[in-house]
Amino acid sequence: MPRAASCSRSNRRRPLNPNLTLPKVANAAVRHLLTALLFAAVIGTLVIIPPPFWSRLPTVCLNRRLFGFCPACGTVRALAQLFHGNFAAAVRSNPNCLVTGPLLWYLFLSECIQAVRCGRRAGAD
Repeated sequence: MPRAASCSRSNRRRPLNPNLTLPKVANAAVRHLLTALLFAAVIGTLVIIPPPFWSRLPTVCLNRRLFGFCPACGTVRALAQLFHGNFAAAVRSNPNCLVTGPLLWYLFLSECIQAVRCGRRAGAD
């Protein structure tokens, strides 16, 4: 019995040029590098832009508008204050920043380390 047309080898998707495909380790290194760049952009934005700018922005939180309370409101302002060294103002904006600030740095550094490790493995192959 002949095979169905959808199962034939000619209908399978193939890359246009098989020489252009990256090994899985290189793909992981690129993914970790892009993620680290994303974290660097977020942290850099919070460090470069002064905290009074974030205070002037309107509140667009749906939870706060519907329920009158949101545990995450003020996190961006708090992180900006924290990264500028204003710890008391950061805690007043949102005590959550004492967890999210160090967590952002940890995630950034761990992605950088993973990108370097994967890059070394890709170079060894």
